[in-house]
Amino acid sequence: MNCLIVEDETFAADHLTYLLATYHPDIKVIGRTDSVSSTVEWLKQYTVELIFMDVHLNDGLSFSVFEQLHITTPIIFCTAYDSFAIQAFSVNSISYLLKPIDIDELNKSIKKLYSLQQLNPTVNTEYSALIPQENSYQQRFLINHGNQLVTVLANQIAYLFTRNKTVIIVTKENQQYSFDATLDQLEKKLNPKYFFRINRQFIIQLDSISKMENETRGRVKIETIPSSKDEMIVSIDRSGEFKKWLKG
Repeated sequence: MNCLIVEDETFAADHLTYLLATYHPDIKVIGRTDSVSSTVEWLKQYTVELIFMDVHLNDGLSFSVFEQLHITTPIIFCTAYDSFAIQAFSVNSISYLLKPIDIDELNKSIKKLYSLQQLNPTVNTEYSALIPQENSYQQRFLINHGNQLVTVLANQIAYLFTRNKTVIIVTKENQQYSFDATLDQLEKKLNPKYFFRINRQFIIQLDSISKMENETRGRVKIETIPSSKDEMIVSIDRSGEFKKWLKG
């Protein structure tokens, strides 16, 4: 398996190269870049089966690479910052490692990659083929809104919640619609890759999360865009699963 290391710190790139050569000799480092621009140019010319990517590069955040190229290669992010995890998992990230890289965590990430590949052994660099087909989940919802019929796409939904036994769908544009269903029913229709039931009242969409804070007893307080008048707290019994969901 060939890989690319995107890292602007020479020591960090050297250390990762050493770990791979020592513990995973089947993974060959065939390229190293240190900026958004050099990474874009490199990926225009070469293909790899895995990319190790830092967040902060010489000329900006590495997420800019995804704005310029359609990348289907699995990514393992390696960074000193834990504040970009949500954004990382909105792209092709299969893991998010904090520096200095721990060999056990690196091993887990690579094991996860191999497990995904075993689901579809014919896949080479098309990471999207490793993901379960999303068309088994509902892509659009038809809503009675007054005397109008409104169609809301699943990817337009920021979150859903119940109030007075009524389900409200809130879109990313902060439009709100009452919907004739229960959260239990909608939870089964929404793709769990993007949507998570944080408690009895709320289902949230990954991209809508703007901030997370640790609360007592392992709970997590969430803020979204658009914001909610009601407090969003991941319940105690769901917090462990929630954190796993964030990791992908």
